[in-house]
Amino acid sequence: NRLVRPLGGRRLGEVDNANSDPTDRLVAQRQFLLQQRYQQERPGDSGGSHDHAVDKGVLPPTMLRYIRSGAVPPRHDSRAGTLARCARGTPVDDQGLCGCSYATAFAQVMSLRLCAAKQRVGYRARPERYVYSAQDLATCACNARPLPGSGGGVVSCERRASCSGSNMYGIWDAWMRHNISRGLRRADCQPLTLGCPRERGLNIGNRSACFRQNITGPTLSGTLSPGCIHTADNCSTLPRPRMFFELASNRHGLTFEDALLNMQRHIIEAGPLYSAMDITRPFLRFFDHGGPGARGIIYGGDSSRSLGRQAMVILGWGRTLLINGHSDTFWIVRNSWSSHWAMGGHGHVLAGQNVKGIEQHVGAPMMDRFHDHTPPVCDWRRSVVRVVTAGQSFGKWPCQLQHELTLRCS
Repeated sequence: NRLVRPLGGRRLGEVDNANSDPTDRLVAQRQFLLQQRYQQERPGDSGGSHDHAVDKGVLPPTMLRYIRSGAVPPRHDSRAGTLARCARGTPVDDQGLCGCSYATAFAQVMSLRLCAAKQRVGYRARPERYVYSAQDLATCACNARPLPGSGGGVVSCERRASCSGSNMYGIWDAWMRHNISRGLRRADCQPLTLGCPRERGLNIGNRSACFRQNITGPTLSGTLSPGCIHTADNCSTLPRPRMFFELASNRHGLTFEDALLNMQRHIIEAGPLYSAMDITRPFLRFFDHGGPGARGIIYGGDSSRSLGRQAMVILGWGRTLLINGHSDTFWIVRNSWSSHWAMGGHGHVLAGQNVKGIEQHVGAPMMDRFHDHTPPVCDWRRSVVRVVTAGQSFGKWPCQLQHELTLRCS
């Protein structure tokens, strides 16, 4: 019960007693352990400023987050209000025929959230200064997250993702959270100039934007794709996120309504979110030039076979009033198929129904200080679990921390 420095408004000793709420106790313990780990891996860094470019040390893996309370307005659009300047300074990407939407969406979300964080503390620098390079992410991220227990992650990466597709785990868990020796690169000095290799991408998008003639830098395979730049230079000036969270959703046991509110509260807290959804041929026709999606009609899904998954940015939400007096909430999404797609690169997707999985794999990089809303969570499906059979044990405990497991059966 030794008192330590304040964490989240509490001292560990103040809640670590038999009469305290176990959730509060676990939250305080996790904050203390993460702060300890942060100090050990960053000697001399008090955890204060993250403006420095090279942020050495290993950061925690993707964690689950659930904001349980907080008022939610009927409408919220990051392109308006206080974030309008940030949204204008972060233009819509065009991935061409390259299957790198995972990188464009992740880079856009980091850019918008960092710009918002700077604005909250009074910085008035040009938003273009905070735009992350999608090419940096695409050429350095892995094609999947490392297997549990694989240790280094980067070492176990089968290959760089490039135009063959990846996800938020391949960016954060397999590359970005590890001890990289430089800051992240800006888009103004490393724009998206990937070529158009026909790997296993979707081969959809704006085919007029093929950047085959603009390939620069070291290559992985001939002249198809630039390689990852590992050394620091004047371009690598942007910080890594402090943490990356996956938002709790219906696949973690929440109702559709609670998952919707969780996403909305995260957008209000710190800005846009990373998401991915299945793409179908009716989806392509719906948002095509002259289609309903280009006129602001809400896409509500279809039953056609998926062509693949496309990562997008969720900028906010709106609400439309129906004839019967009911209303539909919709997501305002930003795609990376150029500003000619739908409404200037943006579209509306029905919210609260997990249309095509848009509310199932949602991520939030934390670019500034944040409140720990959730107790520690071990995802048993992804962990290497200790199995005791006939007195012998195999594997190791997930999280490598002491933890409690309460099993409730109906």
